Parts: sequence; C-alpha cells; structure tokens
Amino acid sequence: MKLSTKLILFFSGIGVVFLSMAMYVGHNATVDILDRQIRAALENYTFHTIDKIDRMFYEKYLDIKNIALDPVIASRHSTAQQITERLRLYQGDYASYAAVAFFTLDRVRIADTTGKDVGQQLPLAGYWLRLKGSTDVLVDVDFSDASSDKVIRFVSYVRDRDGTAFGVVVLRLTLDVLQDIVKEVIQDKDVKIKVDLVNSEGVIIYSSYNVKGIMKETSGDWLFARPLMSSDKKVGSARHRHSDGVEEEILAFSTERGYRDFKGNNWVLIMSVPSKDAFAPVIQLRTRIFIISLLFVIIGLTIIYVFARRMIRPLETLSKGLHEIAKGNLDVKIDIHSSDEIGQMSAAFNDMVIELKEHSEKLLTYGIEMQKSNVELKTKARLLEMRELESSLFSRMSELFQACNSVEEASVVIKNTVSQLFPRDRGALYIYNSSRNMLESISVWGEPAPQELVITQGECWGLRRGHVHVMVDDTKDLVCQHVREVGIPYICTPIVAKGETIGMLHLLLDSLGGKYYEPEWIKEKEQLALRLAEGCGLAITNLKLQESLRNLSMRDPLTGLFNRRYMKETLELEWQRSLRKYVHIGIIMIDIDHFKQFNDTFGHDGGDRLLCELGMFLVKHIRGGDIACRYGGEEFTIIMPESSLEVTTQRAEHIREAATHMHVMYKQQSLGPITLSLGVAVLPLHGSDTNAVLQAADAALYNAKRQGRNRVCVAQEASSQGVLTEII
Repeated sequence: MKLSTKLILFFSGIGVVFLSMAMYVGHNATVDILDRQIRAALENYTFHTIDKIDRMFYEKYLDIKNIALDPVIASRHSTAQQITERLRLYQGDYASYAAVAFFTLDRVRIADTTGKDVGQQLPLAGYWLRLKGSTDVLVDVDFSDASSDKVIRFVSYVRDRDGTAFGVVVLRLTLDVLQDIVKEVIQDKDVKIKVDLVNSEGVIIYSSYNVKGIMKETSGDWLFARPLMSSDKKVGSARHRHSDGVEEEILAFSTERGYRDFKGNNWVLIMSVPSKDAFAPVIQLRTRIFIISLLFVIIGLTIIYVFARRMIRPLETLSKGLHEIAKGNLDVKIDIHSSDEIGQMSAAFNDMVIELKEHSEKLLTYGIEMQKSNVELKTKARLLEMRELESSLFSRMSELFQACNSVEEASVVIKNTVSQLFPRDRGALYIYNSSRNMLESISVWGEPAPQELVITQGECWGLRRGHVHVMVDDTKDLVCQHVREVGIPYICTPIVAKGETIGMLHLLLDSLGGKYYEPEWIKEKEQLALRLAEGCGLAITNLKLQESLRNLSMRDPLTGLFNRRYMKETLELEWQRSLRKYVHIGIIMIDIDHFKQFNDTFGHDGGDRLLCELGMFLVKHIRGGDIACRYGGEEFTIIMPESSLEVTTQRAEHIREAATHMHVMYKQQSLGPITLSLGVAVLPLHGSDTNAVLQAADAALYNAKRQGRNRVCVAQEASSQGVLTEII
C-alpha cells in the first residue's frame, strides 16, 4: 500500500473525530434555543401573573372606595352597630375578604366583621404611619392585628360631606388570593416553578415555597433580578447560579405596572425554575448523543491507530538511524523492504551513510586544523577589540581633560574612564596635598570603595620605590600598609608629571581575586595602569596650573579678594540677569578713613596688614551671594545682587558699625581705631548702566568723607525718565 493511501485513511479517521465534534456543537445550539424558549415562557408567566394581580388589586381598590363612600359608614351619626351591620353586608357581597373593620382617627376599632378587639386602640405603627402621608387607598401586607395570619390590607380614609376625614376603613384579604392567581396562570403542574412576590426592597410578600420568610426575609433571587431592573426593564430574565454554587436556575421577573386609576405598589414578581428540571429532556438527548459520539470517536481512533502504526514503524526505524548518525556512528544500516516511498528513502539513506563515512574521515583532519586557526583568530580579534576600546577611551579622556576647568571635574572623567577600562575592578586616585605630607583621594570607583581615602608616602611601596608595585600573592610579595583588603591582587602606580611625583593610582584587581590567571594578564593590566597614570598626571598638572593662573587673574594678591577687572565683569553679568528678573543690584563703595596716617605711622607693611585684615573682615560680614572686591588702593567694592536700596543701606551701616570694633595688630602693636566711609548706590535707581552706578556710589563715598567720615551716604537718584530711556 502506498503512502498516499495510508494518509487518506489517516485523515478519514480525523474526519470522524470532527464529525463527533460537530454533533456536540449541534447539541449545544439546541440547548441555547431551548434556553431562550424557557426564558420567554417564564417572562410570559410573570407578565400575565402580575397583570392579574394588578387587576385584582384594582377591583379591591374600587371596593374600598365604594365602602368609604357608603352613606351609613360616611355618616358621623351612625352607631357602631349600624356600621358593623353595613360592613358585614359588604363582606357578604365580597366573599374574598377575610374581614372588614372601621377605626377612628385615634386608631380605636369601632367595628369589625369578626367581632374581635372592638374598642381597643392600635399602636401607631405599620400602615398607620404610612397612612399619615397618603391621600388615596393604601395597600399593606403584614400580620393581622386581629389574628396571626398574613393578610393584604386595603386602607382608606372615611370622609363626611365636607370632605373632612373622621375615620379609617380597612379590608383584609388572605394571601390565598395570590396563590389562586398563580395557579390560574401556571396550569402545568409538572413544572416546578418557584414564585416570589417582593416589594421594592426585595422583602418577600408572597412565596410559593418559603411561607415562613414572608415579610421577614429577602428573596434569594432578588440579588440577581435587581441589576436587570436597573436599566428600567419591566420584564426580563437571566440564567444564574446561587452563591452556594450547587444549583443553576433560570429566572424571570416582571414589575408591577398598576391598572387604570390604581398606580400599583412597585412590587416585583419573580419566577424561577431549576435548570436541571427545565433541561431534563435535553440532558437525556445529550447523553444519547454523547454515547453515539463516543462510539464514533472510538472507531475513528481505532482506524487511526492501526494505519498510524503501519506508517510509524518504518519512520521510527529511519529516526533511530538518524540518531545514530547524529551520535557519530556511521556503521548503521536500515533494513526496510517495501516498494513505497519509505522503502526508497531507506535505500537512499544507506547510500548517504556510506558517502558520509568517506567524507567524515577527510573532514576530521581539516577540522582539527581549522579549530586551531579559529582559536588563534578569536584570540587576536579579542585583543584587537580590547586595544580599540582602550584607545577610544583614552582618546575620549584626553578630549574631556581639555574641556575641564578644575581638578574636581577631571576626577569625574577619570572615574568614568577607569570604570570602563577595569569594569570588574575598583580603586582610587590619590594626589599630594599642598603640604606634600599626605595624599588624598580625588576619585574613587567600584563597590565597595577602598577603605583608605587618605594615605602617606611611607604607606605605599610604589611611592617609596618610585615605580609600579604589583602585589599578586600576599605570602610572597610586599603588602602596602594602606591596603586593608586581604587576598586581592593590586597595582600601585606612581603618577609622575614633568619629573615630579604628584600622586598614585591604586587598582584593586577584584576580577582576579581567588582565580587562576596567566602572568600575561597581570602584565596587561600593569601596562594599562601605567598609560592611565601618565595621561592623568599631565592633565592634573595642567589643570592645577590653569587654576593658579585663573586665581592670579581674578584675585588681588594682597587681600585675596576679587580684583577690579573681575568686579566689572561680574557687575555686567549681574546687570543682565537683573534685567531678566526685574530686580535691583546694590553697590557699596568703601574707603578706609585716614589710611595715609597708618602708612606714615606704621609703614607700608603696616598698611598692607590693615588691608589684609579688612579683606577678611568684609568676607565675614557679607551674604553668601555677595561679591567683595578691592577697587584700588584703600578702596573696596561690594556687589549685592537682588538687593533693594533699604537692604543695601542696612548692610553698609552694619559693616561700618562692625569695623569700629576691629583690632588690628602689627608687630605686637595695635594700629588703633579704624573707621570707614561708605557710599551706597542701587542699579538702576542711581544709574542706567554699570559705569554710571559705580560713579554714583563713588560720589556718595566722597560725600561721606566731606560730611566728616565714618558714615554711610546714599547716592542721589538719577532722573527716572533718563534711566528708563537708557534701559529701553
């Protein structure tokens, strides 16, 4: 038999399985149709039942209105005996009533067809509370006050000819009238339908199966019916399962709509039937279909198994042969004797194995040679990639060093570069302090950071020897005192620039700790550390030189304050910033009173001493954002950004007062009392630009001197129109 024939039989078996599945799907469709029919029937039952209840209530509604209008009952002059006889006459006409009673407005029973509790007063509860706000007939369900039965009450005021209420008439009906209506609508006694009539809060008014829960419990189906009514549905149905999850039900509801003049009570009628009872015929049909489908499946699987085994046996033999070849066994041979396609495949397989055996011996020799070449190429490629990465990182580091303005910025560049050059190692870069008695770390990388951040030259063998120190084995090599980590190889590389040692690069080789490694690896890391140290040393030396030159260009060499050039540049910058923020800039010009006398008395060195002390004094008595400058000679300038005239004047007065308490000593001799004259100006109140406001402050300073010195004078305000024109 050919393979094509086998495949046809195989897929025929699969078709049997799909046929069974189609039968099952058809069964489910039948269940869905029956479900819709049952729900439609239940909705019809609930609709007609609640309609009959509304019609019955409408009849009782007319009855009680007629009784309340009866001449005898509506007369204030009728006796209790006359009212009782007339009520019994009505009860005889309407046999469905259990009792008819008449009450005064004080809830005293005057007449009752049962003759019970006549003359007794009822408590203000139940329907009496609801009756106060009612002007029409009131319907109430509760336990009877004359008996223990549950009744439906129809309550209405009795009014005289003037329309004034003087009594209340009450009709009582037993709940049997509701049961009769339900039986009349549901004539099929074989169907077990549960009926609940509930009020607007779900409390049971009538139940065909839970008599004890009437007016005491909430219907169990109310939880499922209430969400359906939220969309203003009058009739609806659903399929649900109770919280116990045991039994599934089909539920339908219908809300009370009233009839003609009777508006209804917003009651809801709920009917439910267990799904197992409703679908009993379908369940029987499903069982039969399942048995038939199962037979078809068994037959189909048998056919599939028989023909599949015939197909799979030779394929398994081929598969085993392929696995043997995959394991390297080229001595395998497949013995399949058939005239179909699989037989042809087995013959071709045997020929292929013979050729593979011949070529494998040749490839084995070539493979060994290629493997050696491949390892060498990979090693060279890896080294080349590392060299390219290192060159790229060093190039980028040099480029960033040129853009740095301080050693602190350079330390960040060094940290980022080292973290990439030695990604699994940690360490620190140490630089000599100004006294050259110790080295402080300016950059630390890796987690956890090295424990020693400040070291001395004597604690490091690399610094003491003047060249690279490598520690690989702490039992054989010298261990530096500043290294607290035990068992971890490290490298200490002195940083030399222009023939002078300025620091040390310390590298902890965590990547090699506790592992076997080749000596060449240590040598590579040593060379890389040396290259890094050379680049860092030159950059740090240049940055320190730049910082020194920058300070010389900005600072006054005698007082250490900013010089006049820096003051003017800063004032221009602050002026532009104040224009954007719409704020003022305060300017204080300061001059030492009688400074020439200090020079004449104590010499120029004594005068310089006074200038230095005043420079330190000004730094202590200005705000953090203020700028103190030496303007020239014994004159000083303070720039106060974002300061009003009042704040600037107060600060000037504070400085003047504090200066009188200065005691400057020179060669163990006091220079005597010191006073200052100060001129205050505010930009743009006293000038339209920086030059104008400086001139205004200087003029105020000389005004202070003319007025007797040791005082603060404020510059005269410039023309507001002129200042505004200049600013615009």
